[in-house]
Amino acid sequence: MSGSRKQQLISRKIQIPIVVRVVVHLFAYNAAVLCLLVIAWGVRNSWAMLSDHVQPAGPTTFQDHAIPVLFCMLAMTPVMVWDLIRLTNRVAGPIHRFETLLDRFIATGKLDQAKLRDDDLLMEFQDKFNEFTEALHALYPETCPDRLESGVNSISVPTGQRHTTQATASPNSQILQKN
Repeated sequence: MSGSRKQQLISRKIQIPIVVRVVVHLFAYNAAVLCLLVIAWGVRNSWAMLSDHVQPAGPTTFQDHAIPVLFCMLAMTPVMVWDLIRLTNRVAGPIHRFETLLDRFIATGKLDQAKLRDDDLLMEFQDKFNEFTEALHALYPETCPDRLESGVNSISVPTGQRHTTQATASPNSQILQKN
């Protein structure tokens, strides 16, 4: 494969929700920091008016600005992490489901169709995977999970010959022997 990608936006249905969510988080974080700075400024000025304490006219210190920002970081980070985990679960969950289906296929030679949640981001891939599964079941009926197991698996060879193997052989090696 070549080193660089020519197209950056590969799947709009997956990438756009993630980018939008991160941008919303940035705006929410900056709005919260701005609000806290205004509140801190208002409290400091109100306290100065109530206590008749004269504010020095000099520049403010780093601590005057860092404490509200630090407070905002501590408050917003867990919320943003929780929300991004929820969003990435809409991708990671389907990937895990496909891995489980493929692991089961490797172990048993039976391939189930994928069933994802309605709000998952890989619905197009699910449709393609299920099309592949149907085509595989049509070409190799022994891969259909509904088929009853017997002590001997038989596989039909395109030339009309019959090939039988013991059940202890790997189901995938039987499929490969068909070709």
